[in-house]
Order: sequence, then C-alpha cells, then structure tokens
Amino acid sequence: MSQHKWKKLDFGSKIEIVAPASSTKPEVLQKSIDYLKLKGFRVHVNEGILNPYLFHASPDQERFQFLKAALNSDADAIWAIRGGYGSNRLLPELVKLKKPKKQKIFIGISDVTSLHLFLNEKWKWPTLHASLLDRLAQDKLPIEAVEETFSVLMGKTKQVSFDGLKPLNVKAEKAKLISGIIVGGNLMTLQSTLGTPYQIKSPGKILFLEEIDERGYRIDRMLTHLKQSQVLKNLKAIVFGHFIGGIEPDSKTSKVWEAIHRFAQENPSLPMWTGVESGHDVHIRPLPLGAKAKISKNSLIISTGVS
Repeated sequence: MSQHKWKKLDFGSKIEIVAPASSTKPEVLQKSIDYLKLKGFRVHVNEGILNPYLFHASPDQERFQFLKAALNSDADAIWAIRGGYGSNRLLPELVKLKKPKKQKIFIGISDVTSLHLFLNEKWKWPTLHASLLDRLAQDKLPIEAVEETFSVLMGKTKQVSFDGLKPLNVKAEKAKLISGIIVGGNLMTLQSTLGTPYQIKSPGKILFLEEIDERGYRIDRMLTHLKQSQVLKNLKAIVFGHFIGGIEPDSKTSKVWEAIHRFAQENPSLPMWTGVESGHDVHIRPLPLGAKAKISKNSLIISTGVS
C-alpha cells in the first residue's frame, strides 16, 4: 500500500487557479486571486479561463489547454475555482499527456472528482478533497474548516481524523481495523466513469462518497450501478460523507438515507460507515485522496503524506 507523497506549501508558494468545469463570475475569480494573495501565496491564472460556453467555463479545447498549462507549470498547487460540470470531457486528451516532472497538489470537490481519480490512479499524484476556491473567497465556510484546510496544505497537520462514524451494517460494527488507500469523491461523477477507460480501480481501496441534491431513488440507482459494475468487488470499505438536499417534491422529506441504509444492508460483506464531514455541506473538512487510511473504532484516520 503506497502513499502518494507531496511537498507542503509555504508562504510564497505558487498556486495556479483553474476552471475545468463550470464558469463563475469574473468578480469571484478576482476575489479568489485576492484571497490567496492575502494568505501569502503567489497566484497565477491564465488569461481567458472564463469564456463561458454552454455548460462550461470555456470550450473543451480551451479548458484542456488551460489545465495542461497548469499541470506543466512551476506551480506548487492547482486549485479548482468551481465544480459544476465538464471535467470528464477533458479526460480523453488528458490521458495523452506525459506526466510532468514537477508534482503538484490538486484541490477541489464535486465535478473535479474526475480529475482526482485521474491524478490519483494514472499519475500517482496526491489530491485534496477540500473546498472549491470560490466558496473560500466568498467566505462561505466556517473558520474551523478554513484553518484545517490550510493547516493540511502547509504541512502543520500530518493526519486528518474523522471520529464518531456510525456503522451502517453488522460488518462495520464488528470491524476492528481496516487499512487501504482512500479514493473517491462525488458519487454521480464517479458513476459517470463506469464502463470507460477512466473507471475507478477499487480493489483494496477505501471508497469515500458524497452527493448533493439527488433524490433517494437516484442515489439508489447510482449505488446499484456501482454494485452491478463490480466496482464493489474486493473493496475494503465505503465511508459516506455529506449527502444533502434530495428532497421529495410531494412530501418535502428526503429518502436519501433510506436508500443508503438499504444499500448497506443488501451488501452485508462490505463494511460501511456514515459521518465523514466532507462534501457539499457548509462544514467541509479537507480529506486527502490517494492517501493511506485506516478505520478503527469508528474513526477514519488519513495520513496527509506531506513532507
């Protein structure tokens, strides 16, 4: 079980801002630049990354060229300004790239799960499932989450612990120690890789999942697809993060957790837990991906791999 190592950021480290999926307002981009500079970092943004086209920040080829430039740059980190939709459309060109000599830590959530999977599995780069830059710049996170995110990035925090997880089946209740590399992210984005050359490779892994605004039957359909595609085969465990929204239009209640609980019961040989504070909710804690993790006494402990 190998850990994807990475070098901590320091004041003066260079951060590249990318928009591989949906667009945002120019003033939000400027706020993001100013925010990182106030934190003591050097910032670079390729001119023209916001040239809205259909669902995206810019046309596919432009977004790919901007991402390629960031990956090949001298930056120390790459931070996605927004999720939305579109990162998966860049994968066919991304796989053609030669792995850059300088490794960088990639940061973001949601649609950029596509890039987390690619970087973790193809290039063996570490990534950080943490707030998108636009949310930070617009002061949408509690101070504790902000401080922990930068503590991880700057190497002050060597491991991230999620305590008080709740077992979802008997296998989890009886588990003593489970170890593996943790991968995953947004459920729908991850599901979209199934049947493609970019499909998640799960044997021996701990799978983290989160989602937003998907109703119970849709969550059930996605989880069932994971099972039927054999992704769960030889998986060590599943840990569920934030699953918010997904309200039923007729009852104004949610059936999301009913779907998740049923899924856990229908797969009794695979231990599953809920309670990981990471995803689309306000309090999003940083979660290293492509990292060594262990589950013990209902706690998920992840090594950052920072040096």
